[in-house]
Amino acid sequence: FGSQIHCHGTFDAFRRCGSEKKWLRVNNTVEWPDFYDPENRADLKKFFDRYMKGIDNDWESTPRVRLVVMDCGGEDLVYRPEESFPLERQIFQKLYLDAEKHALQPEAAKEGSVEYDAENEGKVSFFYQFPEDTEVTGYIKAKLWVEAKGADDMDLFIRIIDRAADGEVLYHNAITYKYCGTDSKLRVSLRELDKEKSTDSEPYHTFRNPQKLHPGE
Repeated sequence: FGSQIHCHGTFDAFRRCGSEKKWLRVNNTVEWPDFYDPENRADLKKFFDRYMKGIDNDWESTPRVRLVVMDCGGEDLVYRPEESFPLERQIFQKLYLDAEKHALQPEAAKEGSVEYDAENEGKVSFFYQFPEDTEVTGYIKAKLWVEAKGADDMDLFIRIIDRAADGEVLYHNAITYKYCGTDSKLRVSLRELDKEKSTDSEPYHTFRNPQKLHPGE
């Protein structure tokens, strides 16, 4: 889950792979130290021994999905056995941006807007306080209406950051860099959706047919 590059593609490949003999193990580090860990190499070798050499080694008893729940500032839950990914019991919660309060809330807010200076590392933040202990595991999407004043395109970078009750940013020790939450990026002109692949929870972009921005749009 800590990889900002390969995470989405790995899950997508697992889900779309045609073989029924497929397993998923999610780590809480990054791929390089995970791959070269002797225990993990032995785990992978056991899979290859079963299906490339035909060795009866009880591999089939391995849980189909071994999931990690990363807890920034706390203790991760490692290799929780699951039947599938994404989790069938995942509950989707829609939250709306409130420009006036800089908040996320369950009800739609009145119309408003916020601005930032893109040339000087500008950003805008919205906050949501969970009323109870909550696990966020699965797919998250953001739907935004944006305008780039004086330009016909823009790059959006979105990050969900885990903060303590006092506002302090909580980091996860992912060995190679400080991870504080999932992120996403998109060039706005490449926002065209693949209507056949996209779902309510997962937008798929074609990355074709650039659609430039226009003033006031």
